[in-house]
Amino acid sequence: MQELIVISESTVGTETAQTVNARDLHSFLEVGRDFSTWLTGRLEQFDFVENVDYACSPKRGSKHNLHFPQN
Repeated sequence: MQELIVISESTVGTETAQTVNARDLHSFLEVGRDFSTWLTGRLEQFDFVENVDYACSPKRGSKHNLHFPQN
């Protein structure tokens, strides 16, 4: 089966989880808003907590590369 979006393993808090890159997800969903506005809205709307619900990792050319565990 072909992946629609890349699934990786990342550490979120103290757990290893299957994750997707937030920028890749934003692009795949073809969201009409810019990435930072979309992401900030989703983080607030769903009360996501860093290192519990998502993890940040440095990425060349951007401030952060966020990874969200896949349920």
